[in-house]
Amino acid sequence: MKRKSHSWPAALYAGAVAGTLGLILVLRLNPDIQAGMRTFFLGVPLWMSWGAFMVGVPFGLTTFVLRRPAARRGLGIGELVASLLVVTFVVGALLSWINAEIHPEFLSTTGRRQLLQDSVIWFGGAILVMTFAWLWRKFGRRRSYAAVVLPLAALLPIMRLMGEPTSFQARTAVEVSPLGQPSRTLMVCGVEGLDSTVLMTHAAGRFHPHLDLFLEQGAWGSTDPFLPFLDLAHWTTLATGTLPRRHGVMFRVGWQYPTAFDGTLRLLPWTPQGSRLFLAWDRGRSTAPPYSTIPPLWQRLISSGVPTFALDWPGQWNAGAAVQKGPMKIGPWRSAPAAQEALEALLAETFPGESRLILRMLDQDRARVDEAVAAIEGGSRDVWLVLRGLAEVRRQLEPHRPRDAGRREVMALVVELLDSHLGRLLNVMPDDGLAAVVSPYGLAPPDAAERLRRLLGVGGDWRASAQTCPDGVLLLMGDGVVAGERFSPVRLEDMAPTICYLLDLPLAQYMEGRVILDAIDPDWLRDHPLRVVE
Repeated sequence: MKRKSHSWPAALYAGAVAGTLGLILVLRLNPDIQAGMRTFFLGVPLWMSWGAFMVGVPFGLTTFVLRRPAARRGLGIGELVASLLVVTFVVGALLSWINAEIHPEFLSTTGRRQLLQDSVIWFGGAILVMTFAWLWRKFGRRRSYAAVVLPLAALLPIMRLMGEPTSFQARTAVEVSPLGQPSRTLMVCGVEGLDSTVLMTHAAGRFHPHLDLFLEQGAWGSTDPFLPFLDLAHWTTLATGTLPRRHGVMFRVGWQYPTAFDGTLRLLPWTPQGSRLFLAWDRGRSTAPPYSTIPPLWQRLISSGVPTFALDWPGQWNAGAAVQKGPMKIGPWRSAPAAQEALEALLAETFPGESRLILRMLDQDRARVDEAVAAIEGGSRDVWLVLRGLAEVRRQLEPHRPRDAGRREVMALVVELLDSHLGRLLNVMPDDGLAAVVSPYGLAPPDAAERLRRLLGVGGDWRASAQTCPDGVLLLMGDGVVAGERFSPVRLEDMAPTICYLLDLPLAQYMEGRVILDAIDPDWLRDHPLRVVE
């Protein structure tokens, strides 16, 4: 009589354990969601069933393929089950450790500690299962051992979640209140994709009077972005001086899973194959993520009665932040610079496929600059805008090889066009104004892992991206800024307090950044004491 195989039930069982580990990881990364009775009685079964299908089925196929070779080596189904559980716990431990390491700016100290403890416990679970497998084989494969240990393997994650629930962390909510009147006009121009590669390579050997002005009469240095790449989180940190664990802006989409818990998931675990895998049965409803609980710096100035203009600054802002949205009405160029005409001709001749999208992005940048110039001329003393054309050109046409002469010429013309935009903004700024040009992250070619994926046919197009979070750049110019100084890499949360200090405003108590002292003139430091308010 043919012996019945138990490999498929074992594989589904190991997959169910993997599903529970996934649910715990989701809850750890969203500490403002509390696990309740629904989580245990509905959420845990849902994630276990999802794990049984998403992980258990591949496990079952693998076990089916390996069963005969294992039998020839004297390994029974018990050893195969143990192997699957060991793999499950080890992968769970690695994902917990990796997410703890790449999300320190998103988690509280307690939340990160819990993730690291989870990692240790899951490794302990793997050791427990390996020990059981050894004892089970040594003492004659008694079913009583399996009847005790296998349920314990499934209960270990549940007992961990019940015994050490995720430490609740409410987002820091700051009431908008006046910060004071700045001593001068402020202009902050965000340029996505600007980094030292652009300044030192694509702009090298060319005459860019306004970028050169920042480098010679101002201070500049690299910005050090945090992983993982979540662009809204980076831009919000620049504007608030706080990290995502406080302002709460993490991704462009939030997820609600009312079957298991209340609230909105702001962050899903990182995996090499994407984060949405952790939504059981893909039943989470996508929704607009919550607004930043920390007001941007310009909103505090609006509350102080300062005429303010903020245009398309990325983030999740409430109506009080008064962020104007594009696209604006794009009219013809009133006085097209030579770089624009040369760029249009080069793109049409050499890169017709990319020409339309790139020119549309550059036209939008020009329209943004028109709006900002009109705002400054109309009396605005606090202006924030973001230009995106450079990043789009780099994503499409970043030169990766020395012989990419056409792409290098496109990059040079785009930088020249950017320089002319900065010139228009600086020309309408008062002589004593403070100007900042900032990019929270740069762009880089695909890393080694991504290149391997593309060689295997599972990657995207060969384009520069910000996924590896290369350094961006911050340029400051105005009274109180050291001329010609290049400071050490700074954190994104350092920009807002530094701007406050240079505007002779107090720093807000909730700001987590520091004033970039290397960029400040010693005489200014002596004459302007640091002040802090709530």
